[in-house]
Amino acid sequence: MPRISFTRRQALLGTAALSAAVAMPSLSRAQSRPLITHGIMSGDVAHDGAVIWSRADREAKMLVEWATTESMSDARAVPALAVGTPTDYTGKLALTGLPSDQDIFYRVTMSDLADGTLS
Repeated sequence: MPRISFTRRQALLGTAALSAAVAMPSLSRAQSRPLITHGIMSGDVAHDGAVIWSRADREAKMLVEWATTESMSDARAVPALAVGTPTDYTGKLALTGLPSDQDIFYRVTMSDLADGTLS
């Protein structure tokens, strides 16, 4: 089997070309991600529920997860909510059936309707 060898210069040029290709904006999906424009809010907290809301910069699916651990290792997903022009891109979800007397941690992401990219 023939041995293939590279000079240091060839290796550096190859690495530079690979780095440039990976860093190209055309490969990034960041432009297709919906942005959360007004943060994430919670309110109407009760012993077993709360309301979570957020606003996207365009039509999206609002995905909410909640957990009883800060690491979100036991996260439970809530069915997605579509946000769009009728709601001014704002989603408002009522979480119910939450365990009493525990801290509840939550996370909201927005998913593009076309490709599922998350923010």
